[in-house]
Amino acid sequence: MIRVDALAKRFGKREVLAGLSLEITRGEVVGLLGPNGTGKSTLLNILAGLLRPDAGTVSVAGVDRFVDPEAGRRAVAYTPQVPETFRYLTVREHVAFVAAMRGLTDADTRRAYDEVAAELSLEAFDGQLIGELSHGSQLRVAVAAAWVAPTPVALYDESLAGLDPVIADTLARGVRRRADAGQAVLIASHDLDALARIADRAILLKEHRVAHTFARAEFVDGAGLARLYRKAVSRAPQIEPPPNEVS
Repeated sequence: MIRVDALAKRFGKREVLAGLSLEITRGEVVGLLGPNGTGKSTLLNILAGLLRPDAGTVSVAGVDRFVDPEAGRRAVAYTPQVPETFRYLTVREHVAFVAAMRGLTDADTRRAYDEVAAELSLEAFDGQLIGELSHGSQLRVAVAAAWVAPTPVALYDESLAGLDPVIADTLARGVRRRADAGQAVLIASHDLDALARIADRAILLKEHRVAHTFARAEFVDGAGLARLYRKAVSRAPQIEPPPNEVS
């Protein structure tokens, strides 16, 4: 569902991604880890079609992200770290607009909105302008917009941040439930407790590429994942081969 081969990206003289390769299958939740500045957001922005790589290939749901950008856009729902919402629309208007852009009928939009609003406890904000909401509530609106129409691929950049524990748990369970229905998920987060509850595996970016993969069997909780993370970050990287070279 997500395949990246030999991805490279520079900003001026600064190398951000260098030969990064990964693959995420249908129904899989993969946590994206790494210190700040290792390219996590850049990778997500490339997958979302917001940045073009300097080299390498990117496919989502079997579509080359940049050869067929429209099909790629339809295949991906992206919730960035800073919510991208229309601040002068109400919560319902914004989510309905996104649903219409994804091809839902008015009736399907109303039904889908009611479902995601209830799931994320947004009913009280239904008619409120998004610009009047707190950061955490705006993030929930962005997630609702991502959930209102099913997509094969979902990307999340620190989408568990800024939420109270109950809502964060609700969001995490919603991510897992959609993956169980067949969605491929890549989620960058410093909330290792939440990731450990829902991730099938986690990958660590280091030296501008995938340096380590942590299998589900290696961690049972956030503390276990944190120990793996600290150990991997502190030692020399063991750069993994591209997916097609794994035996």
